[in-house]
Amino acid sequence: MPRSRRLRSLSAGLLAGSLAFTGSDALPGVGVAWAQEEPAQEKPAREEPVQEEPARGADAPPLADEKAVDPREDREELLRLMREFADSFEQIERNYVSEVSREELLEAAIDGMVAKLDPYSTYLDDEEVGLFTREVEGQFIGIGVQILPDTETGRLTITAPLPGTPAAEAGVRAGDMIVKVDGESVDGLDPSAVTARIKGPEGEPVKLGLMRPGQEEPLEITVVRADVRVPTVLGESRRADGSWDYLLPSKNSDGGEEGEPKIGLLRVTRFGAGTDRELTEALLQLKEAGAEGVILDLRGNPGGLLDQAVAVADLFLKEGRIVSTAGRNVASQSFDALPGGPAEGLKVAVLVDRFSASASEIVSAALQDANRAVVIGERTWGKGSVQTVINLGGGRTALKLTTAAYLRPSGANIQRPGPINRPARQSDEDGEWGVTPNEGYRIPLTLPQRRNLNIDRIVRDRPAGAVAPEQDEEYEPTEDPHIAAALKVLTEDEDESSNP
Repeated sequence: MPRSRRLRSLSAGLLAGSLAFTGSDALPGVGVAWAQEEPAQEKPAREEPVQEEPARGADAPPLADEKAVDPREDREELLRLMREFADSFEQIERNYVSEVSREELLEAAIDGMVAKLDPYSTYLDDEEVGLFTREVEGQFIGIGVQILPDTETGRLTITAPLPGTPAAEAGVRAGDMIVKVDGESVDGLDPSAVTARIKGPEGEPVKLGLMRPGQEEPLEITVVRADVRVPTVLGESRRADGSWDYLLPSKNSDGGEEGEPKIGLLRVTRFGAGTDRELTEALLQLKEAGAEGVILDLRGNPGGLLDQAVAVADLFLKEGRIVSTAGRNVASQSFDALPGGPAEGLKVAVLVDRFSASASEIVSAALQDANRAVVIGERTWGKGSVQTVINLGGGRTALKLTTAAYLRPSGANIQRPGPINRPARQSDEDGEWGVTPNEGYRIPLTLPQRRNLNIDRIVRDRPAGAVAPEQDEEYEPTEDPHIAAALKVLTEDEDESSNP
């Protein structure tokens, strides 16, 4: 009997009252997910993930690589540091040449602390917490792009403009790096400062200076901010009413060759609240239409919620490990698949590229390690850390803090060595990190291919019959080599063990 289950989006089993988040940001800001009731599914109710060791508190014994610290000395040192902080706070408030509010000083102090950590840890003020909530629910005021920061240049790299958003229609492309906002350089600014400049009231324009791969001079593109509402699961094309058609077109206009398998395309833009529900609905539509296989497209997907990555992988798996997490002061956990699911009986291919990160890597690694899917495309980003959103001040503000790392079912760490927030370079090729496509299916894209495919996708994401804007760039229609390879995999006779 189908049974409903409630996802624990606020905890994901990591920290009570907090949210596990694995991805990067979509402009402007990031999002918070609230637990929601799911529709009935064939999967049995998921229990709490297996805790492999208790969380480590302040009095826990040290790890092998940690120096034992006397608790009394530790507390005395903490008190000394807090007194020094309080003295500095008081001196600035009392003696600085201009009046400064206590709240501004506190926020600046917290910002300074997280800036010493990693690019994915950040402080969210009261306004950003509200934006955070709206974004994971798929709604925010902004331009509609997904980003990852680049350490070597200090610039934000756009992994994908979201379909139908102001950024996509204005000509922003995947791979563009933001160098100016409203004519002012953003070099040296952290990602939160850049996003703050891009944010603004609905209907007002923002001028972006973008460095595009293959070009020597930056482009200047004006984007009008809007109320962006984007589903996380998209199809092959949009009908006139705006709904998605998930089936790939047949080889001829007469409905396809006799016996030609029907293949679906499901593009997941990020892992937000309800992504598994959207994907379930799309899978059921495909099965009702007689689909025999599905292409799960995670290209340009920077990640999202840990529990959604687990839930999405679970839709395609009937048993086995999905992912495990381990941290310094949180419980190590394992997430396993449950029997049944809407993708049962479908052949699966997964598409990834160099901008597929975090939650995308969790899903693709789980399906690859289980021999459930063939992974096709480019080596992924290599982000193997989990951020937990911890409420501060009664929920008015929050910390998004890196608290754990995750491991794929094989036990390998996805994290790329070295700088963790830039696209992979040739020098990073050695070592085991990220998700590498299956042997024979690593297919890099050239700059012209990437450009043509980006523009073609933006055009095809418009509803059928929609009037194209005047600023559409000229491009040469190009066959997508990743989809072509996936179709070959899914339409040929496959070993039953690789696609059960």
